[in-house]
Amino acid sequence: MMEMALSSLLQVLFDRLASPAIAQLRDLCGLKQNFEKLLQSLPMIQALLEDAEERQETDSIVKKWLSKLKGAAYDAEDLLDELASEIMLCEMSSSIGDQVRSFLLPFHPSKDLFHIACHQLPEMLVALDEIIEKGFSLNLTQKVHNTLSESSISYRETISLVIESEVYGRREDKEKIIELLHTTSNGKNRGDVPIIPIVGIGGLGKTTLAQLVYGDAGLMGCFDMKIWVYVSNDFEIKMIITAIIESVTLRKCEFTNLDILSRKLQETLCGKRYLLVLDDVWNEDQYKWQRFQTLLKGCVKGSKIIVTARSDKVASIVGTFSYHLKGLAEDDSWALFKQYAFGQGEEEGHPNLLPIGKQIVKKCGGVPLAARTLGGLLRDRREESYWLDVKESELWEMDDGQSEILPTLRLSYSLLRPYLKRCFAYCSLFPKSYEFKKEKLIHLWMAEGLILANKERRPLEDIGNDYFNQLLCLSFFQEVKESKDDGMKVYRMHDLIHDLAQAVAGDEFLKLEHAPTPSNLAKTRHSSILSNFQSSIIPLALLTAKRLRTLLLLSPGVSSGETLNLSGCYQLLKLPDSMGKLINLRHLKISGCVRLTHMPTRIGKLVHVQTWPIYIVGRGIGESIAELSCLNLRGGLNIKCLENVNDAEEAKTANLKAKHLHVSKLASSKFDWGCTDQFKGCKALPTLGQLPFLKNLYLQAMEGIECIGQDFYGRDIQAPFSSLKELTLRDFPKLKEWCGSNGKQSCNVAMLQCCHALLIKSMENLTSLSILVIDGFPELPLLSGDLLKNNILLTSLKFSSCPNLSLLPLEIENLTAPTSLTISWCKELKSLPQGLQNLKLLESLEISDCHRLKSLPEDGIQGLSSLRTLSIENYDKLSSLSTGLQYLSALEHLSIMYCPKLPALPDDLHNLSALRSLSILSCPSLVCLPEGLPHIKTLQTLEIRSCPCLSDFS
Repeated sequence: MMEMALSSLLQVLFDRLASPAIAQLRDLCGLKQNFEKLLQSLPMIQALLEDAEERQETDSIVKKWLSKLKGAAYDAEDLLDELASEIMLCEMSSSIGDQVRSFLLPFHPSKDLFHIACHQLPEMLVALDEIIEKGFSLNLTQKVHNTLSESSISYRETISLVIESEVYGRREDKEKIIELLHTTSNGKNRGDVPIIPIVGIGGLGKTTLAQLVYGDAGLMGCFDMKIWVYVSNDFEIKMIITAIIESVTLRKCEFTNLDILSRKLQETLCGKRYLLVLDDVWNEDQYKWQRFQTLLKGCVKGSKIIVTARSDKVASIVGTFSYHLKGLAEDDSWALFKQYAFGQGEEEGHPNLLPIGKQIVKKCGGVPLAARTLGGLLRDRREESYWLDVKESELWEMDDGQSEILPTLRLSYSLLRPYLKRCFAYCSLFPKSYEFKKEKLIHLWMAEGLILANKERRPLEDIGNDYFNQLLCLSFFQEVKESKDDGMKVYRMHDLIHDLAQAVAGDEFLKLEHAPTPSNLAKTRHSSILSNFQSSIIPLALLTAKRLRTLLLLSPGVSSGETLNLSGCYQLLKLPDSMGKLINLRHLKISGCVRLTHMPTRIGKLVHVQTWPIYIVGRGIGESIAELSCLNLRGGLNIKCLENVNDAEEAKTANLKAKHLHVSKLASSKFDWGCTDQFKGCKALPTLGQLPFLKNLYLQAMEGIECIGQDFYGRDIQAPFSSLKELTLRDFPKLKEWCGSNGKQSCNVAMLQCCHALLIKSMENLTSLSILVIDGFPELPLLSGDLLKNNILLTSLKFSSCPNLSLLPLEIENLTAPTSLTISWCKELKSLPQGLQNLKLLESLEISDCHRLKSLPEDGIQGLSSLRTLSIENYDKLSSLSTGLQYLSALEHLSIMYCPKLPALPDDLHNLSALRSLSILSCPSLVCLPEGLPHIKTLQTLEIRSCPCLSDFS
């Protein structure tokens, strides 16, 4: 399989050498002739690789040449990666006003660029050319393959007949397809014959299912004729028409003219209701399919077409829906395996082999071809050791002569474009059944340079998304579930597809699970280690592998090679300066690294980086904020230790205003000014209003700020923070005013903590709030009613640590959407408004530490028809609960804690028909429980503690 991997590598190398970025340097360094010669040689040598692959088994010279060619190609790829990064760095470093330019280049070239382009690049071109020239002298011949070989097509060609008694586990699928034949009445376009596509990976049984449907006796009266055509990957319309005509007439069709064939087809099908099966369709050319469908129009209503295909794209072209065939149940796979592994009843004489056989069946993953092939492989072998060897071996290690599984699957692989082959081979680093998210895999591909930039300069993530979807359509990946954490889809490879990836990957990929580490890793470029938190030791041999480009530690929080994931490394203090050599690094993940204090120097050279969530400004060389000037970041950015910025000129060098850190992709920013007392007296903030795509703004601990005004937004900004969704202001004790914004703000979340009471008035221009938190306002006596009036769609409100707040505004009753209300540590609050009853959607009400509150409002509680959770905690003076409690028909959870003067609960508590949990803690005056409490049938949890006066339920 080296030929496939090497051919795709050379194709990618060819594309990179022909790229505009590299071509810019060709004339400057006098390399035009070298380039042109190599660009001519690469396609020619690709054509000879298949012959070389075959000859290397018996010719050591050819084998050595292939190895050298692959090594040189990888070295060339590494150098071109380094060159492309240096070009990008020079482009970004050359500002628009820079007049110092090369005569031939649109940017000022660096010394490093000249060294690579004028010294290393020529050496690489010569070395590669010499190896290619050596290949031309080995008398290699080009293998001619227009499509699939005639023998291959003949071997794979299918017929309509099947012995139903030898098919297992497809009765339900057959019934569903027959039902679709009866109920599907419309084609994709008006006049089209309705089509039912059956989709799945190779060997899953699509053809067998179509054969079962085709031969069903119940369909005899539904169609005047049934036609079976094996199509394969050559969707040649003349061939298909000829096959249809010959199937119906049972005579050889001699016509070759398309028009005559078309008329003969119309004549043959005229007035007939037919069932046409097109087996093994690979065509993804919609125009070809439309031309074919046009010839079938005008038939008798009720005609149907069944198409079997491996690709979802084929199915989407031919039909309006797809029938995705699933694997066999384990019992059915076992029955099929036994049929091929044993004679009739023979298995009873080999009880020692049965448990081994069941383990082998699990390797088949529900694919009938695998169960049948492995069963046949073991038919004449009864040695237990041999069965154990098969159980422990990987399918990809078997010879094609022993198994038709991989040759069948390899057909899908062979038709992939070269760049998709490399991306698929990369997945061999994952263990079997490994689940992954699309975004993570795309980041890994990007880090390896497997995603090729196009002329339109589309983001590589978008191109990678196209790559992924193409492999998904061809069933190389399958969707498993949605992640509970973030709702993103999770994928995996079928075990047999994983075996295919292993087979095509070649010796530059190494996956370490339980086997010992090979001693010779000279050719290894990509490696993965299946590790865990207790043991993630990297073998010494890997640390000395000179060509190693990828190291994946496949365990939570420690993975990703050049996509570096250090999440959860809470002891990490500093990132190493050597990270500056990771020129292809695109994504750094450091969530949970709470002790991190230093960044690597010169990160500005990492021009491909797109995810770098935290940047800590330092005082040393290469640690300044100016390092951000060339970065093209996505996601969020938290800039810490801004006290280390020396002056305004240094901040301007970072070019945040002009570049906005490419803010079209930057979703959130956080700016932290140091941990020292010297910044508590700071009286102004930097201008940040020019971030039009900023979604989250978090400002904290600036004790000297009294006003946030126009300087914060920028003088010429008409609509600052137009995308802002969440605003947090914390520890601004003197901040009285937020002004200078023209028009209303569209913020959805406002969290105001430990600020001056007058700030609340300035928040009235917010009109789109869904969440409001007011916390730590010791001087706030009253809350502005206008703030609530202007935000009637609030869903969550929290008032906390406002000790002088005596009343809630009456405007709270006009809110229509609140689902959560929390009131805590408001010790002067004497009562709750009766208008609470208007909050019909309120689901959670928590009231705690409001010591002057003596009771809950009678009418204000009973109207809360949606309330599911009610928590009442720490009330020194609370002497009674509202009788309106009995009307809370949706209440599921009731907690009453630390209420020393509460003597009893309402008698009608048994009316709470949905109550599931009741907690009563530390209520020392409580002497009895309601009589009806034992009759609450829905109650699942009852917790009563520290209620010393409580004697019994009466």
